[in-house]
Amino acid sequence: MSAASIAADSMGAKLGDDTYTQNVFVVAFFAMTIGGVMWMLSALILTPLLKRGDAKVRTVNPALMTVVPSAALLGAFASLGFGELTKSIFHVVAFAASAVTMTVFLFLATQFGKNWMREWALGVAILVALTVTYFTTTS
Repeated sequence: MSAASIAADSMGAKLGDDTYTQNVFVVAFFAMTIGGVMWMLSALILTPLLKRGDAKVRTVNPALMTVVPSAALLGAFASLGFGELTKSIFHVVAFAASAVTMTVFLFLATQFGKNWMREWALGVAILVALTVTYFTTTS
């Protein structure tokens, strides 16, 4: 979305506005495609390198590699989420609903040893947040 917004802004248009023409769509689509391709290439190149680094760190301190990925994900989601909290009370509701859902799913996955719950936690948290926000905005 940010790539599309930046591309539209560079052409003097806004997403969802009357100024958003077919030409602006093509530029925004191209910008998003180039961004996606770069992420895919970086994943293809960096994954083997990070895998080797992971193996080396695990031999030195195995506990470190259980904390670092979790802290990185938590930091990424927090930085993205906290930026939205100031927009409206509905953003706060969505953030809280997704945070509670994610916490519950991760706790249950740990308690019952169900790895599939850990994998599906983000998707379910998004759906719950969307549902809760829908019902809070329509009532």
